[in-house]
Parts: sequence; structure tokens; C-alpha cells
Amino acid sequence: MIEEQCDKVEIKQLGKNYIDVIIHGEDYTVACPIAERLLNTTEYCAFNKSYPDDKHISIRLKTNEVDVKNVFKDSVKSIIDDIDSVIDQIK
Repeated sequence: MIEEQCDKVEIKQLGKNYIDVIIHGEDYTVACPIAERLLNTTEYCAFNKSYPDDKHISIRLKTNEVDVKNVFKDSVKSIIDDIDSVIDQIK
């Protein structure tokens, strides 16, 4: 298993197109919209918070032949773009 980590996001490579993304310091508020968006572009996507006191959330996803990390990044960017669009309408 290959792991990549930064301060907030840790990626565990489980297979060629199969990863766990652990987001530290976040919970369901962040995981729900990401997982919902990923359901449109992945073969499998689910998130888990093992214990209520955990300070992280895990998102597991698998794609067919597409680069799984790019799918994750694109989904998060898409959510950010949607939020930016709402903010722009308020200004």
C-alpha cells in the first residue's frame, strides 16, 4: 500500500484505481457532498467515521480505468466552483 500525506489529507493507495482518502479535522459536513458528487463518476464510493470522537473522515473510492486521484480532485474542485457561484450571486 502506498501512502501520500499532507497536513490535512492522507491518501492510501489500495489498488490501481482504488484509494482511501482520509481528511483530518473534518466530519460528515465535508464528506457528504464529496461522496455524493463522486457517486456520479466512480464505480464505488462510500465514507466512514469509525467512532464519534474521531477527528477525521475516510472516503473510499474506486474507478474503472480513470485515474482515481484526478476524479477525486475534479469532484472537490466542482463543489468549490458551485460554492463560489453561490457566493458570487450574493455579492
